[in-house]
Amino acid sequence: MAQDWPTSLPQAFQKSDFQDTPQSGVIRTDMSSGYPKIRRRFTAVTRTYTGTMILTETQRQTFETFFNTTLLVGSDIVNFPDPYNTSSLVAMRWVPNSPPYTIQQDGETLDWRLSFAIERLP
Repeated sequence: MAQDWPTSLPQAFQKSDFQDTPQSGVIRTDMSSGYPKIRRRFTAVTRTYTGTMILTETQRQTFETFFNTTLLVGSDIVNFPDPYNTSSLVAMRWVPNSPPYTIQQDGETLDWRLSFAIERLP
């Protein structure tokens, strides 16, 4: 069952480093002669969103509890604010086979910089 992103956490990535990467929906096949054939692989493709959020210490603790306990170490689906319309939630999941997230102290402040990649499900 999908879990809603906590309202106490930031509802959007920082605009300065947000990335939106669509999955390729085509496949290319080399032919024995002539140019390669390209065809549609599937009709529904995922999009990977990558970015950072700035968290307070309390928000960092909330995120770690949400990720590790509620999302079962990122294995469950999360209803995450749509990066293009934060008033709506969309089904997403953490990108498998990559570090789930990175947290580092943000400069001289006591804030934390949370970086992660999440994929939007079709």
